[in-house]
Amino acid sequence: MPLSMLNKVLFNFLFSSISIISQAQELNCRVLDKADQVQSQARAQFKDMETAFNQFLNQRKWTDDNYEAFERINVNIIITLLNPQAIGVFEATVQIQSARPIYNSNYESILLNFADRDWQFEYIDSQPLEFNDNTFITNLTSILAYYSYVILGLDYDSYSELGGT
Repeated sequence: MPLSMLNKVLFNFLFSSISIISQAQELNCRVLDKADQVQSQARAQFKDMETAFNQFLNQRKWTDDNYEAFERINVNIIITLLNPQAIGVFEATVQIQSARPIYNSNYESILLNFADRDWQFEYIDSQPLEFNDNTFITNLTSILAYYSYVILGLDYDSYSELGGT
């Protein structure tokens, strides 16, 4: 194979690899765990939980669409942890809010503002959050995925009638 042909093949391979890696996900989610009511010395566990939730929501590709960084949906999730029922078993209340930019402005419009008062889930430090669209694995990832899909559906629906169907 001539050197110029090899260079073209190598260039195309690198360019396509970079474009696959650089595809942004749909959500720009900020999760905040409030553990003021929890009587526990293990505060580091709550920061680990917050980081794991942020990574699960922000790094997963939820749809087949490609989003630019500025198109990502802004989401705030505030999880107020209540006293754990057992080691790694939590009850919480959750406030979920998503917003989309208003066309040709610097403003955002709130699409979802919801308080879920009855969250129960299991979380173990440093255990990966696994999710499969077709199989129930854990209550926690199923709840997070459910709200992710609701947020995406509302966002699509805000651009066109039945757009989030």
